[in-house]
Amino acid sequence: MVKMTKQELLDLNDALMAVGGLTGVKFAYAVAKNVNIIKDEINAIKKAVEFSPEYRKFETERIKEAIAFAKKTPKGETMIADGKYIFENPKEWEKKFEEIKKKYKKAFDAREKQLDEFEKLLQEDVEVNLFLIGQEQLPAEIKTSELTGIFKIIK
Repeated sequence: MVKMTKQELLDLNDALMAVGGLTGVKFAYAVAKNVNIIKDEINAIKKAVEFSPEYRKFETERIKEAIAFAKKTPKGETMIADGKYIFENPKEWEKKFEEIKKKYKKAFDAREKQLDEFEKLLQEDVEVNLFLIGQEQLPAEIKTSELTGIFKIIK
């Protein structure tokens, strides 16, 4: 049994997904087996942070309005930089965003509370019976960053 935080388990899951395409039958088996072992806990963690139906309405309206307030390219496409909308008038957007937050205050506040609780949940420990592999089963092409991510499954 390996003890880790739920955040570390999420990180391990991401790392396992990242190395899933590497070669080696025994390595692939170990990756698949560990993904299967942790899948229920990963699903439960992800479920804990899902949007409520009311917050989903807030997000839908927020995105619709953000697109309307965003700058457009000459072709009429919404301008985005670093994953964020670029606004024609940021102050006007802030005003509109505050209106939307006010309209969905209960859902917005509940989401804030949910995210706070989720952060605490991620710090909780979980014990997992991981399937360990020997160093000799590691693919030759594995990178240091990939190796660091899956270190918990190596004997």
